[in-house]
Amino acid sequence: MALNRGVKEIDHERMVAYSILRSVEEEGSFSNLEINRALSKEEEALIDKAFVRKLVYGILERKLYLDYMLDSFLKKGVDSVKADVLQILRMGAYQLEFMEGVPDYAAIHTSVELLPKKYGGLKGFVNGVLRSYQRMLSQGSLPDLESLGKEERLSIRYSCGREIVDLLINQYGYEETKSFLKELFDEYPLELRVNLGKRSREEILDLLDGAEPSKMTKAGITYSNQGERPITETREYIEGLISIQSLGSCRIAEKSGAKAGDNIVDVCSAPGGKSLAMAEAMENQGKIISMDLSGRRLSLLPKEAERLGIDIIETRVWDGSMVADDLVGWADIVLVDAPCSGLGVMGTKPEIKYKDIEDGMAELIELQQNILEASSNYLKKGGRLIYSTCTLNKKENQEQIERFLKNHSEYKLIEEQLPLRDKEGRGRFYLAVMEK
Repeated sequence: MALNRGVKEIDHERMVAYSILRSVEEEGSFSNLEINRALSKEEEALIDKAFVRKLVYGILERKLYLDYMLDSFLKKGVDSVKADVLQILRMGAYQLEFMEGVPDYAAIHTSVELLPKKYGGLKGFVNGVLRSYQRMLSQGSLPDLESLGKEERLSIRYSCGREIVDLLINQYGYEETKSFLKELFDEYPLELRVNLGKRSREEILDLLDGAEPSKMTKAGITYSNQGERPITETREYIEGLISIQSLGSCRIAEKSGAKAGDNIVDVCSAPGGKSLAMAEAMENQGKIISMDLSGRRLSLLPKEAERLGIDIIETRVWDGSMVADDLVGWADIVLVDAPCSGLGVMGTKPEIKYKDIEDGMAELIELQQNILEASSNYLKKGGRLIYSTCTLNKKENQEQIERFLKNHSEYKLIEEQLPLRDKEGRGRFYLAVMEK
């Protein structure tokens, strides 16, 4: 569907987008999960889902920038505006500046009409602010960012919380941080994993027009020709020939070296993508214990395994920081995809950009240590221990592995891959492979 949205097509898409944004902002929901939940209730013929996704992700990606711009039209600043009303102002401002298919009058009118009844008296206010924003854009008189300090300028221009910006600059330097934050706005094709137990990658590339092979992983492909039909409705997906999985995540599973007949423990596995990828590499021969503290998220795995023709995975609701006595010395491979701050996946979960990065960080690092320590008990001599995260924070990555190796002379590091060295795929992942 086209993204050209006039005033006659108002309300439903924007109302759904508004509802999603409120859930993300007020309840701390992940945007991708909230979008999928909301859109799954909508009939395809009655809603332009692409428009909703673009509007929601766009506003979340540029929230600090939009607030900075809007602030210049508000006497008491954005902090004085009620959260619901500010969300509507952001929606209007984003459509005015970044959605070429939306006429200015439609962006303003629909924003005014979105106001809940209890804010009906603010229609003139919203209309006036957005018309001022429209004039600013038409005159090219945007507020000057050059007067800001370079760290603050980076934070506003690329809409990322100052604490995260400072952390990244301290660890990677200004230019590399700038390059990474700028990259978060890039558009990427869909990333998929080929079920090599059923088809070769070459066969799938022949079947899917618009698919390209990944250089990062042997099972990975990118797909840029979705059109109006979701990949999940294609024959290839329904028959279990492909799965949606980021290239970086796919590579982590591949680096485990899983092969037919192995015993594997996947410690923080939900929703199970890496377990499934390893099971495919094992040709469905051997055993995988997929453990996670969240029974709800873990419950998604069996249905996906059935679609892929996998029956060697046993799920177990378990606290990864505790040792499961029956698994001690049992595994050829242990995968610890540790809970983390998520800074490597801000491109797909832009709400992470505004997290208070230090809030709970000490507890998170301790949890990662405890999970790694407990998980190391499951490995046989000669086995592989894989530690991975989807963050850029060295305290959660390199420093964790340095501490573990210092305390465990029986382990050696055989491979380490750093997140900002990846230039393919949207996510940025840390990976350490250790051998006992």
